Amino acid sequence: MRRIFIISLLCIALGSILLPVSASAQEVSGIGKILFLPSNDGRLIVIRIGQILGTLTALLAMAFLVFSAIKFNETADQISESEKWKKKMIISGGVAGGCVLLVIILAIIFSALAGKVTEKDIGGGGGENGARGESLAGKGAQTARIVAHYPQKNEKNVPRNTAILITFAEAVNPESLLEQIKKMKRSAIRIQEIGVSGAPVHDASAEFDSTHTILRLIPDVLLGKQNKKTRYSVSITVLVQKESGEPLLVKPYTWEFEVSGVIDNTPPFIETALPLPQTAGKKELTPMNALIQITFNEAVDPSIVTKDKIEVIDVKTSKKILGGLILGNNYRTVTFYSKEKCGKNTCSENVSCLPKDIQIKVTAKAADILTSRNAQSPNRAKFPYTGIVDVCGNSFDGGGENGVQKNGKSEGSKTDNYWWTFVTSAQKDLDIPQILSVHPGRDAVGVTLTTPIDILFSRFMDITSLTNWSVTIGKDVQDIDYWTAGTHDIVKRRTILRINHDPFKKDTFYTPQVKSQTKDIYQNCFNASTGPEK
Repeated sequence: MRRIFIISLLCIALGSILLPVSASAQEVSGIGKILFLPSNDGRLIVIRIGQILGTLTALLAMAFLVFSAIKFNETADQISESEKWKKKMIISGGVAGGCVLLVIILAIIFSALAGKVTEKDIGGGGGENGARGESLAGKGAQTARIVAHYPQKNEKNVPRNTAILITFAEAVNPESLLEQIKKMKRSAIRIQEIGVSGAPVHDASAEFDSTHTILRLIPDVLLGKQNKKTRYSVSITVLVQKESGEPLLVKPYTWEFEVSGVIDNTPPFIETALPLPQTAGKKELTPMNALIQITFNEAVDPSIVTKDKIEVIDVKTSKKILGGLILGNNYRTVTFYSKEKCGKNTCSENVSCLPKDIQIKVTAKAADILTSRNAQSPNRAKFPYTGIVDVCGNSFDGGGENGVQKNGKSEGSKTDNYWWTFVTSAQKDLDIPQILSVHPGRDAVGVTLTTPIDILFSRFMDITSLTNWSVTIGKDVQDIDYWTAGTHDIVKRRTILRINHDPFKKDTFYTPQVKSQTKDIYQNCFNASTGPEK
């Protein structure tokens, strides 16, 4: 009887501490991972530690209960000794039972709290911390795991020869998506024409970047039909795995876009380059905490961030300035961060600084062109790409210094590079960015369901910081997808942010928020408690 009681207590205790462990939550690190938690929430950590201590105490008490029972039997003929061990049996049994009861109660509390915390952690609308880059947010865990994709949701006039880009919020297991010969697994991702019964799933070549977060898919055949608009869908299935082997998504994520029926043979070009180029008539100094940011007229291939495709050098010494690149703004904007740190901003984040009092030259390199060009692919780059190309494989039309020789054609590396220079000062720009206006305005009524949200900032912003992590359409909005796009106004030296979204719900009040993670081109954080009156 005692053995059954002891074994039962042991099973209950172990079961109660293992039962709340869930595999469906977000990825955790540190003590959260050590304690098998679904979140790094402090309350869960305290409860888990209480469970562990309670279980260990129960096990020790049960071990002492067994020892006391043995001694009780051995001293059965010694009344005083037997009574002593009997009391110890009762006390240790009571302690064991009480600890098991406590652990079970904590397990119930843990399960209820973990569900709420997990739902909050993986919900849509962006979080306080996240991978910087392109913006997509919305429906719960699905789009919280998909940071961005190209073509965008419901995008129109997509060329037939487009690549499909997907950015994940965390590294994924390549084997769950790729065959051995760099082919996409059709069971993991499905590219399919809409509205055609029995439409085949397209095959595609597939390649990851070095971080296993950005996937490039190139369909084996052109999408759509010549001179005819066609709708396509892309589905990311539950077979896609995290690096740990856990499913990335709870259910498939699908989006649609419209193919134009036309092949894109037009090379990409630079719309804006910051800091502003130095010209003969204007020699203003650039604060040393400025970021270097290039925005293209269209999405570019993610390989732009590798192999010196953008070079930053000290003109006097010809030495490279070390740093890193981030691709964002729907794959249109690339930002260079210097390796050198020079303090923290008001968000307590590290600030990067360029070397002071020097002239800096930035070069964006064009890719080598195919040796044999024709009318069907006049600007096609040679693969693997040696420079900047768009998502259709067209090489970059740089146009030389400040892009003045841009002619709508790709001339290849060196000839068609884009470059500009500027001079740094020994000072930092520490002014805080402000919002000048928003549309729809504050407390506006009668807004149409598809009206985009526009935000005008007082100065140049770091467009790669304007993401779903830093800008939301409402604190608790989790059932509407939305994505951001930033544009620099060079003349007025301002940045405009547009938030596109799924149709709003009728008769619903929305409260867009711009958080302090939003930063200007000098890495100064926006003061989230300020804004326009209208």
